[in-house]
Amino acid sequence: MPQGADCFTWIAMDCSGKLAVMSNNGFGDLPESLLARNDSEELLNEFSDFLFEESKKYPGNLQKNGLVNLHFYSSWIYRSKNGKNEVLLDILNDWKNRGNLANANLSINKGMFVFEALDRGNIPNEFPVGYSGKCENGDYYKHLSPTIFSSIEDIPLPLRGIIVKSDSLDFSQANLISSGDIRKLFG
Repeated sequence: MPQGADCFTWIAMDCSGKLAVMSNNGFGDLPESLLARNDSEELLNEFSDFLFEESKKYPGNLQKNGLVNLHFYSSWIYRSKNGKNEVLLDILNDWKNRGNLANANLSINKGMFVFEALDRGNIPNEFPVGYSGKCENGDYYKHLSPTIFSSIEDIPLPLRGIIVKSDSLDFSQANLISSGDIRKLFG
């Protein structure tokens, strides 16, 4: 299990084929299948380049042209904002300014959920604003979701093998994924 190491971003698919970008922020657990691969980091870097349209190898232009829904957000990152509407406005302004490099673009045009892990190792009092249940360091909370979903068919064939799948989890229903459940949920 990570202990404040580098941020590791991985791609997951739920039981109905919806995709998510999962950012462990140095503390969220990682699927065993990713840890067992020698090429995980290289393939995930290639996947990231594809998503952010910086890939020469996979120059595809995945454009779903949907909207983004904000579910929960970091109490620390958005500490200067005055509520959910102001945070969403900030996220949309970031997208307008940074385009395909903004996290909102992952939901708007790439059709993916975005889950963020709590970073209580560096930010002891961080919590997902709006979430009322119990949460611990490394738990992944649903940050953003798309209105138009991508599927594995939208992903270049060589990158599909790095996507980890859950046979039981539905991203539409999951608000928080316990870090301790990652290895059970994703093969």
